[in-house]
Amino acid sequence: MKEYIWAALIALAVCGIVIYKKSLTKPGAILAAGMIMQLTFCVGLKNMTFLLVAFFAISAADHIVKHKKAPLAEKEEEKHGRRFIQVAANGLVACLMAVIFALTENDAFMIAYIAVRAES
Repeated sequence: MKEYIWAALIALAVCGIVIYKKSLTKPGAILAAGMIMQLTFCVGLKNMTFLLVAFFAISAADHIVKHKKAPLAEKEEEKHGRRFIQVAANGLVACLMAVIFALTENDAFMIAYIAVRAES
């Protein structure tokens, strides 16, 4: 139970940070927070470290190379952040693999989860 409280706090913190930094739109941040919670239920809080490290590494890399983006795309994303559909495209397949892993305990789905996370 304690693990899920930490997951909720982490999800809320990430949601607040990405909205404040305008990295994601509000619907995108809410979806990201929901995925953090769902993945914690399926793969555990320790395994969520991988996702959080990947998220912050991608955010940092995105910030570093921001000046190389197309001017129109940069202005739109800078103003509003990444949209719901972009968050869904990067996370929903991984969430599905984690749910199937939790239901079946088949290691192939954990491998698929890790592969999808690495790809996105």
